[in-house]
Amino acid sequence: MKHLMKFRIASALLAGMLLCQPAFAAEITAAPAAAVQETAAAATPDLSASAVYNAMIAFKSTYPEGTPYTNDNYYDWNGGVFSRGYGCAGFAFMLSDAAFGTLPARKFTDYSTLRVGDLLRTNNDAHFVVVLEIHESNIIVTEGNYGGKVHWGRSIPMSEVFSSSTTYGLTRYPVGYQEPAKDPVFGDVNGNGTVEATDAMLALQCAGDLSSGLGTALTAAQRATADVDGSGSVTQKDAQYILIYFGNTNAKIACTWRSLTGNPNAPANSNL
Repeated sequence: MKHLMKFRIASALLAGMLLCQPAFAAEITAAPAAAVQETAAAATPDLSASAVYNAMIAFKSTYPEGTPYTNDNYYDWNGGVFSRGYGCAGFAFMLSDAAFGTLPARKFTDYSTLRVGDLLRTNNDAHFVVVLEIHESNIIVTEGNYGGKVHWGRSIPMSEVFSSSTTYGLTRYPVGYQEPAKDPVFGDVNGNGTVEATDAMLALQCAGDLSSGLGTALTAAQRATADVDGSGSVTQKDAQYILIYFGNTNAKIACTWRSLTGNPNAPANSNL
């Protein structure tokens, strides 16, 4: 019976019936004659979202948009759960290993916990995608065997992620992992990682509230970030400085927070 099962699985693979499939260790027999084993360099995992993204996006130079990638391509995975993947599974497993090394994978179905680098089994259990970016209304993915080719940058609506067409996810982040808090960006009041006009507006609103004796919606950490001139309080001048800094950056005009505000404790590195 055991040998018969292996024969049936091998025959199905040879017939191209198992499309974009992962395989358990017990299911792995000799690969199809035309199969190409892919490899990924071992990595020492840095689990920050930016490091995971960079490890995966680096494959875009080796596998640019439109590179043929079919069920003739396979990859032996280090993540556990499955031992090998063909087609889209192989491509997903290869990028996963590049980002996470030998960390073990686990399945999940709570997609509110989705992270960069997670794999999603979609299309009613027929296709794997790799999560590159996560936004409020959509995710951006890359995938192999998308029409027989590598595809980068497809957008999938969150409504589809949370629909019944998504069978499960695979993550290799340890249980309970929390990404270390990033140092705040000077002048970035809303904390989105960049200085923009919105930050100046928030600083101006805060300054108005404080001068009127009203409470402010900004946290103590946000007020400290908005106080770019180092006066000890958020004022209209801070809002003006933030807006000028944003305008200079947008116009490619070099400046520094220190030279702009006169604050000796402000960053002295250029905005460009």
